[in-house]
Amino acid sequence: MSLQQDLVFEIDYTLNTSYLNNMSVALTIYNDEGREMVTFANHLTDKPFETLKQGNTIQCKVNKFPLTKGNYTCNIIAYKDGVIQDYIQEAYNLEIEEGDFFGPRPIKDKKNLDARRQVPGLPHDRVHG
Repeated sequence: MSLQQDLVFEIDYTLNTSYLNNMSVALTIYNDEGREMVTFANHLTDKPFETLKQGNTIQCKVNKFPLTKGNYTCNIIAYKDGVIQDYIQEAYNLEIEEGDFFGPRPIKDKKNLDARRQVPGLPHDRVHG
């Protein structure tokens, strides 16, 4: 995957019951030096999953994934009522290739590309190059 691409994290899970209420999940991504880079978590927005049912998948969509080229690992933590239920370290690895976060941008003022243009305040016989 490369920088700027949309990314969907999918988490398949198995429950010991048919459903669980008031669940939260956190995905934390670390760089190759072990530094935390970003956390995606529904409890940070005070919006836990009201009900998780057996056999479903949790998806977390990230538009224009912001991390730069490199290798990353991800930990996953599941909470019920704010108490950790499961903690999976190095749940998966992620490799990001180079990309352009902002994408191609049009040049609005093409005359500013002219190396021979006159600079305001300088005598007319001098040009800025």
